[in-house]
Amino acid sequence: MSLTIPASGAATVRARQLTSYALTCWGLGQLLDDAKLVVTELVDNAVKAVVRREPASTEIGLRLQATSQTLMIEVEDPLTEWLPPRIHEARGLRLISAMTDDWGVRQSTTGKIVWATLSDEPPDYLCGPAWPASGEPWGKHRSGAG
Repeated sequence: MSLTIPASGAATVRARQLTSYALTCWGLGQLLDDAKLVVTELVDNAVKAVVRREPASTEIGLRLQATSQTLMIEVEDPLTEWLPPRIHEARGLRLISAMTDDWGVRQSTTGKIVWATLSDEPPDYLCGPAWPASGEPWGKHRSGAG
């Protein structure tokens, strides 16, 4: 599913609407909150970059592709610059990195595409052994204490 939208303040809203519609139709509602956040960051970054450098009539593209449990999000803009020069200061890209299975940038015929993948698997930051409600690690938890 794809959408071409003017690089304006309304782009993020339209991109989130398409994302909600697509994931609901595809039965991927479990990815919806994370997908809308990732789409928001990618589209917002593209709009800000394009508005600074290009005429107001410039458009960006959003493409969503799904398999049974994986979503590919692609945002295309006409700029040839790959990423901000100080990527460590790009807070949104750190968020994308933490929330997605993978992400990257590739050249397109008209500029670049920033892409990210999401799946049904929990992200790395949620993996690891569970802790009991007391907040103590399992190994230190005594029976009857808690």
